[in-house]
Amino acid sequence: MEGNNTVLVSQIFSSLGIPTHARGLFRGISRITPSEIYSIYPEAYQPYDLAGLKYSPMDENYDFKNKKGLYFWPFGNTDKVKDLVHLTVFETTSPHIPYTFIPKAISTCSEWGTNILKSMKFKCKIGNPIHAGVNTDIFNDKDRNYENAPHKFLIVAKHEERKGIEVALKAFHIVSMGYTNITLTALITDPFDSNFNIINYLKSSGIPSSGKIHLIRPPESPKEMADLYRDHHVLLFPSRGEAIGLPIIEAMATGCVPIVTNTSAIPEYVGNAGLYIDVEKMEDVFDQKWFPIKGKFGQWAKPSLDSLVANMIQLLENDALWLMKSGQSSARISKLFTWQNAAKEALKEINS
Repeated sequence: MEGNNTVLVSQIFSSLGIPTHARGLFRGISRITPSEIYSIYPEAYQPYDLAGLKYSPMDENYDFKNKKGLYFWPFGNTDKVKDLVHLTVFETTSPHIPYTFIPKAISTCSEWGTNILKSMKFKCKIGNPIHAGVNTDIFNDKDRNYENAPHKFLIVAKHEERKGIEVALKAFHIVSMGYTNITLTALITDPFDSNFNIINYLKSSGIPSSGKIHLIRPPESPKEMADLYRDHHVLLFPSRGEAIGLPIIEAMATGCVPIVTNTSAIPEYVGNAGLYIDVEKMEDVFDQKWFPIKGKFGQWAKPSLDSLVANMIQLLENDALWLMKSGQSSARISKLFTWQNAAKEALKEINS
């Protein structure tokens, strides 16, 4: 599961005398394995995870002052940390950076995010981006079947307003009325709400029940997730804003062509390998669960339903275009967005 790239990253940090701490960072849909992500982020921080799961606090006797490393979204008592690069992830134009100390530098995972940080006038260096990556030993296009026409669509997303799930479902419903041979697989989960029910969600969204829409549970392993991407032609991802967009780069690595919103850090990762959904307008961020105060969290994009529909039809009508984009997708990820490259960028920031 870890792959040779994880071993390489671990060896790099070991050579610097920086211990690594393997903890699960994301749960549910994000699928980053502990060794992959925490080989990038050394142990010189309070371990916690983004899913809100319980964790043990860092030993108070840890020698912060004589260790270099990255500190990921710090919380708690961190006033001992003086020589660390702080890495943060955000998806809106007004990130709330939860730290109470001034690190050596603060970085994020895209040029888009870096430019926002620079505009906020932090009293520390704004470092270069440390991009995310995928394990290309697992996520690749080696077993993809290129013989079938691009008619199998896929949604992979957490249940939240930001992901634009309803836009994707409505677009598929519109397109499916004119194309009888297409299907949609929906992998939609809410790791923070045990009562979430995808069937009830579809009903509340006003999407008619259809044999063309298949609802599935999350795969049990990264390999099974990679197989899911390889079995589909197009990823629908009309997100309002992304710091990375892990399903996007995972799908691309397997040759699954992404249709994505032209906003935030998404174009930085997708490049010319995908098709872009127009932004109707930028609007104030609001989500009852995650961003409950309108106007406090900056803005994000409103993706165009018509633009998504047009992109889906374009791929359905042009097999050669899909084939070209599929090859460009896998090639772009294997060249630019692996954990080896992430480690190199992280090391450069730590030592700068």
